[in-house]
Amino acid sequence: KWFTKYTPGQALFLALASKCGLLSVALPLCAAAITVLLGLVVEKFDSPIAARGVMLLFALSPLSILLSGSFMSHVPALLFALLGFSCYCFSRCTDSPSRWRRFFLLVAAGFFLGCSAITRPHEFLMIGVVAFLYFLTLPLREWRYLFRSLAALILGISPILALWITWNQNIYGDPLAIGYGFTSGDVIHRPFQGTFGLTESFTFTKALAVLAWNLDRVNHSFFGWPASLLFVPLAFIQRGNRLVLISVIAITVFLGTYFLYDYRAEFESRYYYIALPFFTYLTIRGIRNLIKLFPTIRAKERVAPYVLLICSAFSCYAFRFY
Repeated sequence: KWFTKYTPGQALFLALASKCGLLSVALPLCAAAITVLLGLVVEKFDSPIAARGVMLLFALSPLSILLSGSFMSHVPALLFALLGFSCYCFSRCTDSPSRWRRFFLLVAAGFFLGCSAITRPHEFLMIGVVAFLYFLTLPLREWRYLFRSLAALILGISPILALWITWNQNIYGDPLAIGYGFTSGDVIHRPFQGTFGLTESFTFTKALAVLAWNLDRVNHSFFGWPASLLFVPLAFIQRGNRLVLISVIAITVFLGTYFLYDYRAEFESRYYYIALPFFTYLTIRGIRNLIKLFPTIRAKERVAPYVLLICSAFSCYAFRFY
């Protein structure tokens, strides 16, 4: 029996792209779609100017460009998660023209969330934790809407779950197998997999050192700047919105998960790709807040070109070294 530790989502996506003659451009198109979706979400919850800034910064990210030029699963998984989130959010809009459109959007949300899960299940688990923690901050009416939407969401995700269960039964002999290296089985070579949690060998001090090392790596790879995280603290000097809240929750969950995960190997920046949209938004917000610190409109107009000049110089640095 053939064995693979990977769930079938990415393979099926690439097979479909190959069948359509789009294999070479499949992930670049995914990255472009992610950029557009991020712009729509930020515009909905913030402003058009912030949306354009997020789109530009995300599109120029060396990490985003690198992964969009590969066949790795990070980009489609993020796209599917964003599509699911966007469909759910737009179904919630009060200006939805009909009940059927709302139903269709919820079914689509379930389908795309299922696609994300079957593509990178461990990351989808983190996304689920983020969604749950975010929902804890919402009023009761949002929970009521979620419960009313469950039937449509389940309908959308059902085909993906059926495929996944069939896959597990054929690969592992267990329809509810975890897979991805965490499920034991009769295999010639067991796939490598790390362990979760602090141990005698993976102490808090070692986990902290690994986290510092990882942050140093993403500090360069996110935007290619000498200090990609420079403006992030400035995002919090003014009262935040819902996007700031969900960004903080997401970054905390993602960093916290990898903080407790003993990979016993190099943590590449690609593992933090899922956090890139949130860091991108906080960076744009930080740049805007820096300009807003100046009291008068004239002062803002004077300092804005210098801030943009610094960002442009950082981007030139990125083009030179990345």
